[in-house]
Amino acid sequence: MRKSRWILLLLIAVVLVMGCDDDCWDDDCDDEYYDRYPPDMPTGFYSVTGDQEVRLYWDHNHESDLDGYKLYWNDEPYGNFELVTFTNNDYYLDRSVENGRTYYYALAAIDYNGNESELTYEDIFDTPRPEGYNVRLFPLNGNEYDQDRAGWDFDFYQTRYWEDPRSDMTYEYYWDEDHGRDFHYLNFPSGVKIQYWGMIDHLDEINYAPNYNWENPEWVELEEGEAYVLKIYRPTREVHYAKIHITHLDAGMMTFDWAYQIDPDNRELRLKPVPDKQDNATK
Repeated sequence: MRKSRWILLLLIAVVLVMGCDDDCWDDDCDDEYYDRYPPDMPTGFYSVTGDQEVRLYWDHNHESDLDGYKLYWNDEPYGNFELVTFTNNDYYLDRSVENGRTYYYALAAIDYNGNESELTYEDIFDTPRPEGYNVRLFPLNGNEYDQDRAGWDFDFYQTRYWEDPRSDMTYEYYWDEDHGRDFHYLNFPSGVKIQYWGMIDHLDEINYAPNYNWENPEWVELEEGEAYVLKIYRPTREVHYAKIHITHLDAGMMTFDWAYQIDPDNRELRLKPVPDKQDNATK
């Protein structure tokens, strides 16, 4: 009889312990399940450089209880990241940035219960830079009006007189009657090196200025649709990078798009990095 009583007490204790396994210890608990598990960390996070803007993209999370994403930034890759915004989209346009300043971004997913994922491991950074479209240059061997608009100054984003020392490149045009065709040229001073990029459809196809194989020609003959990257040595010994896309060539006129990195020695002209498959890093 005493043995049976101990067995009964043991069974009651087991039932009580199993009943308390759901973390509900008072009368306020109900039968509703409370989610304490955060969403997966977002993937495919990358940025695209713009003029006083940074465009950020990432893959969509597929959790059924996903509420959205929190975007953070910092001025260095580690440390305390400040909240930029909350969004339900899988992209964001940050227009609160300044050209020439580098921004580091991190992203987290959050569900309806407020559970937040870890910050993305990738070091996504961006340095916005100025750009321009449909700029026209006129031939240095033309009339006086043309000569005043034959040069281009990347530092001040404006045309210059072709002999102005601030001109980083100058446009020249000839009509060859013998061959029945015209010739378009860009001339470069000694402080500008270039690299031919090839034919492109849009300026954003050029991401980064290369490290090697720079040339220092006095001039190049132009074709519509081609692009060049420039390495510009300033009298202050700073080095800046630029890119141009020749969008249209007409009789005595050149039209081009451009972007210029005002942050010295920064080769970033448009950024879309491949996500780094490294181990967890402390932000």
